[in-house]
Amino acid sequence: MREIPDSNQIDQLVRRHRLADCFTRLPQQLRLFSYQRGELLNYRQGPDAYILFLVQGSLSIYAQRDDGSRYPIQRLEPPGVLGDMEFAGYRSPNFIIEVHRPALCLAVPLASQRDQLEKDARFLRFLLGSLAQKMAVMAQNEADCQTVEQKLLTYLESLPAGQIMPGVEHTCFQLHCSRRQLQRALKTLLEGQILEKTGRGRYRLRRPAP
Repeated sequence: MREIPDSNQIDQLVRRHRLADCFTRLPQQLRLFSYQRGELLNYRQGPDAYILFLVQGSLSIYAQRDDGSRYPIQRLEPPGVLGDMEFAGYRSPNFIIEVHRPALCLAVPLASQRDQLEKDARFLRFLLGSLAQKMAVMAQNEADCQTVEQKLLTYLESLPAGQIMPGVEHTCFQLHCSRRQLQRALKTLLEGQILEKTGRGRYRLRRPAP
């Protein structure tokens, strides 16, 4: 991890990703952190100390079992948020956050900004939406008895309306299935006219006929 002390780049990223829309008043002292592939996020610069907005790259979130093995939870890509669960009071020592692709995160320091954030209704609504989506993903992950088709539909229904499935590799990680299993499920749902293909590796739920 390294900090990029470039206020112009921070301002550009804030505008590009419309970060101000998440707050009534944009927090001060925003910082920019860079992470390399395979790096584990350091919790001194992680969700316990900051709200992190992922603006580039991707992160893999795992749960660690007692025997040291890992269980995939979520693949986080822009626009993704870390620190929302910790801000709400939930802390798990068993979560591991690993950089899947080199990442940039805009960071809101909680030590100086928490009081403002706790009074910001727009930010709290944004936080609630982020938590709801993560809970939907976790609930879907627990439904091991579901078929891959059912898991895929549950996952797509948890996305914002009209959002396209974010790539085959990403979705395999989310659903804990192989590429072959996912492709069979996609074929079945396409043939059943439940999904529509929008590009290579890109699918979405078919809109109902008017």
